[in-house]
Amino acid sequence: MVARLVRDQEAVGSNPATSTTLTKLYFFCLTLFLLNAIIEMLGEKMKKRGIGFTIIFITFVACTVIGVSIFGLIFYGDKFKEAEITPPDPNKKEVIINNNGYPEIPDSQIASSFVLMDVLDDDFAVVGYEIVGITSSAVQDGKLVIPKTYQNLPILEIGSAFNNWTEITHVVMPETVKCIGTSNSEGSFKGCTALSSIQFPESSKVVEVGTNAFKNCVSLATIDLSSCQQIGNNAFTNCNSLSSVLLGNNLQIIGDGAFSYTAIESVNLPSTTTIIGTNPFAYSKLQSISVSSGNELYESKDNCVIVKETKTLIIGSENSQVADGVIVIGENSFAGVIAAENIVFPNTVRLIKEAAFKDFEGEIVLNDGLETIESRAFYASTISLIVEEGKSGIPDSVSMLGDEAFYACENLQQEFLARGVVRIGILVFAGETPVEVIILYGGEDFVAETDGEVDFKTGSNITSVT
Repeated sequence: MVARLVRDQEAVGSNPATSTTLTKLYFFCLTLFLLNAIIEMLGEKMKKRGIGFTIIFITFVACTVIGVSIFGLIFYGDKFKEAEITPPDPNKKEVIINNNGYPEIPDSQIASSFVLMDVLDDDFAVVGYEIVGITSSAVQDGKLVIPKTYQNLPILEIGSAFNNWTEITHVVMPETVKCIGTSNSEGSFKGCTALSSIQFPESSKVVEVGTNAFKNCVSLATIDLSSCQQIGNNAFTNCNSLSSVLLGNNLQIIGDGAFSYTAIESVNLPSTTTIIGTNPFAYSKLQSISVSSGNELYESKDNCVIVKETKTLIIGSENSQVADGVIVIGENSFAGVIAAENIVFPNTVRLIKEAAFKDFEGEIVLNDGLETIESRAFYASTISLIVEEGKSGIPDSVSMLGDEAFYACENLQQEFLARGVVRIGILVFAGETPVEVIILYGGEDFVAETDGEVDFKTGSNITSVT
C-alpha cells in the first residue's frame, strides 16, 4: 500500500468557536512560558559547567521546536490522516457543474459510457461528435446527462443511441446539441417508455428533432421545442401523455404525423412555418388550432388549417367546421377526430382525399358539387349519411368512389344511393357494412374496378345492385 499524509480540507477552519481559539492561545502562551523557564534553567546550569554559547543556542532552538510540535499534535493532530491512493472507479459518475448550472462529464467517462461518431464538415474535418450508443453506466437512477464536449469538441447530434432504454426517466440536454435524431435515424429516444421529462438549457441550440425521435415515449407529458426549426415524421407519435408542446417562432417544417396519437388539445403554428406534412396531429385530442398572422402559405379558419393557394383543408379538430371556399378535404385531415357537432360542407368542396375521415366519430353533411371520394375516405367512421328513412347516400354529383371508401362504416343504412357514380373501386362496402342494396346510375361510362375476383361488392352484405 502506498500512503501519504493529506490535509483534510473539510476540517480546516471547521471550528470557529471563539472560546476554543482563546483556549488554544492560552495553552500556546503557557507552553512558551514553560519553554522559557526550562531554557533559562538549562542555560544557567550550562554556564556554570562552562558550556559555550553555541551549544546553549542549539538547545534553545531544539526545545522550542519540540514544544511547538507537541502543541500542534495535541490540538491539530486530528486534522491529519493517512489516506490510501486508489485508482478512480471508471463507473463512477463525476459530475462537474459548469457556469450555466448544467453538469459536465469528464472525457474519461464519456469514453467509457458513450459511443461517439465523428461529425464532419464539407472538408471532412471533425467538427464535433454524434452519440450513437451508450452503456448502462451512462444512466444513473433513471437520469441521463448528455455530455457537452469530448476532446474539446462539442457533442452536436444524438443518433439512435437510446432506443428502447426503459430505465431512462429524465434527460438533461447540453447547449451544444443541435440535432436529436435525423430523417434517417431509427429514433433517438424511441420506446423510452419511462421518460417523463427533458431538461433543455435556456440557450438550447436544438434545431432538428428527427423521424421517430420520441415515438412511443408514453410517459412524456410536456416538451419545449422553442428553438426547433424542423420536427420529423412521427417524432412524437404515440406519446399519449403529451399534452403540452411549445413551438417557437423558428419552426419551419413539421412532418407527417409528428404529434399523432398525443393528448395535445391546443396549438398555434408560427408564421415561419413553410412545410406541414400529412396531418401532424391526427388521432390527437386537438380541440383548437391556429396559424399566426403573416404566414404566406397557411391560414386558419374555424379551427382548421388551410393551404392558401390550393384551398385544401389539411388539419381539422374536434371543434372544426369546413370554411366556405375550401375545395379539397386533405389526406388524414380529420383522422381520429371526435367531432363536437355535425360538420356541414360548403358548396365549394369538390374532393375528399384518402383517409380524410378515417376513424372519424360524428356526422357529416355532404354538399352538392362534391365530385370524388378517394380510397378509405370514411374508413371505419361512424357517419350515417342518412338522406331519408332507411336510406344513406351521397350527392348525385359524386362520380367516383375509391377503394374501401366506406369500409366498416357500421351506421350506414341498408339502402345506399350513389346514382351519379360512374367509377367505383374495390371493397367499397366491405367490413360488415350494413348496406344491402346499392342504387347506381350505371350507363355506358360505368366502370367497376376489380382485383382478380374482388370488386366493390366483395366482403359486403350487398344482395342487390340497381
